[in-house]
Amino acid sequence: MRRFKKRLQKKYYSRVATGLQDGSITPFYANRARIIYGRLIDRKYVTEFRPWWYDQFDRWSELSLTEEQNKFFDECRTVFEQLSGIDYDKFKDYIKQLPERNRKPRQRKEKPDPPVRKLRKPERFRIRMNKDGIVEVAGEKVFSVEGYDFFIHRSGGYWSVSDATCGARLYSDERYKKAVKRAYEIIEKNFDNYVDLVSKRRLPEKEAK
Repeated sequence: MRRFKKRLQKKYYSRVATGLQDGSITPFYANRARIIYGRLIDRKYVTEFRPWWYDQFDRWSELSLTEEQNKFFDECRTVFEQLSGIDYDKFKDYIKQLPERNRKPRQRKEKPDPPVRKLRKPERFRIRMNKDGIVEVAGEKVFSVEGYDFFIHRSGGYWSVSDATCGARLYSDERYKKAVKRAYEIIEKNFDNYVDLVSKRRLPEKEAK
């Protein structure tokens, strides 16, 4: 996906901020600003929020992921307004009333994604999902600590390490080895808290078929 240089970002921000004030805003600049804002959220989520959330492992039983995500999005909105000078509420209202574009995207030659590493010894594990409850995924065991097993699986383009006892996701990364390394460090550092979490959120036994 094309990246906009800072000079262009400032130009788009300025056109949108001014356009919202005097009514001269155009869909072209509004859509450009929307794309930049979306990338801002994605970048801050990956580099700031997600690492912070994993570092709070010992407090997961006290925190609400949904509430913390809402706080994060509010912070992103504030940063966006400060960087752009755009009134976010007016901008959002304008974007909502834009008609959907029916034009087909231009075909571009993109580099193929690198091949995804295959699981050597795939098994079926269960994980907890916010919306879908408990679901089964294909994964492989990567390490054990004091009798507790941990496995790795693919999730939204990332390698995620979860525990097999309560289905909690510990860490995700684009790289297999880094995901395993960081997950092990989290458990090693917070093992007592992990055992306490397991006692409260142990997965129910599978129903016999």
